[in-house]
Amino acid sequence: MKILVAPNAFKGSLTAADAAHIISRAVLDVIPDAQILQIPLADGGSGTLDTLIETTLGDFVEEECTNATGERIVAPFGILGQSGFEARTGVIEIAQCCGLKDIPLRKRNPLVATTYGAGELMIHAQQEGCLYFIIGLGDTGTHDCGAGIAQAVGIRLFDNNGKSIGRGGAELLKLASIDLSVMNRAIAAIKVIAACDVTNPLLGKNNSARVYAPQKGADSDALKILEDASGNFARVVKKELGKDIGKTEGSGAAGGAGAGLAAFFDAELRPGAELVLECVHFDEKCLDADLVITGEGAIDAQTTNGKTISVVCKHAQKLRVPVIAFAGITDESDHRLRKEIGLAKMYCITPDTATEDEAMRHARNFLEERVKQVFMTENILANLTNTSLQQ
Repeated sequence: MKILVAPNAFKGSLTAADAAHIISRAVLDVIPDAQILQIPLADGGSGTLDTLIETTLGDFVEEECTNATGERIVAPFGILGQSGFEARTGVIEIAQCCGLKDIPLRKRNPLVATTYGAGELMIHAQQEGCLYFIIGLGDTGTHDCGAGIAQAVGIRLFDNNGKSIGRGGAELLKLASIDLSVMNRAIAAIKVIAACDVTNPLLGKNNSARVYAPQKGADSDALKILEDASGNFARVVKKELGKDIGKTEGSGAAGGAGAGLAAFFDAELRPGAELVLECVHFDEKCLDADLVITGEGAIDAQTTNGKTISVVCKHAQKLRVPVIAFAGITDESDHRLRKEIGLAKMYCITPDTATEDEAMRHARNFLEERVKQVFMTENILANLTNTSLQQ
């Protein structure tokens, strides 16, 4: 019996690889002869680099770069191994150099936070021979529309007086013109695919500043500045580069970095979960599977909007393979949500009596115990033909 174990990270408690290992071990404790294939997944945010490099047997590289608050750090990027891309492909996860979780609470300020380090990592990867790039967008503490990336590779961003603007989201209020002529020539020739962890546009009702900037440290005044700065950025890009990127799906990912990559590098913006499944050859590995087990921190209404679990279900459904999921937070009795996502079953791993802190600290044990309990009591594999487990 072949089982694909393909979870996303349980954010804040378990990496995707950790979750895959725990689930696999728990299943094997109950069904020792099960054939299990682990495929940790990601959606463009944290964990994307590890998933793509480890799954394709690629290489990790570490280089010095600038973090979101302007300090010098050492951060990783990767080079894909077995992939379907035509050329040597670099993988950069913006969260590795300017991730929100790495910024102390007292320093969180998207008005000044920069993506400059991601541009530096692009240069390092190009010097390693990379002509294609997958850039994971998500979980950053920035909202500079990727201007920092542009500045790092030599693109000049000027104010009305012809002076270069500084770094950070607030500086985009001053942006008046863009000069691509002094851009690093080697970088100018690359092809970029942006793996977006959200579909929010840069502008509009559900713009990225309004939805995500508060969790990055923006108060109401800062939020207004960032929305105005994003609008000005989109107007200048349209005027100077002829590209209308403000309302493109995914352009708001990573604090508008999706918009910047589309503007400066003609990047293709793609849903991160879909791109990851393609890179790890999920469909091919799922062809002869009897069951897929997935999971992540929460299963809720947002899961239906291109989150990893819903994408896994969509792909498995086409191959008529049932999917069950485990999550830190979900309502097991919500049959409408389960059916909308395409899950055969979904299970909450957190005991009713556990506090939020306990749920995070003991996620490893809760996940293992819940998986064992489900496989011991529900006889999942024996009931695969049961209509309750069909997509």
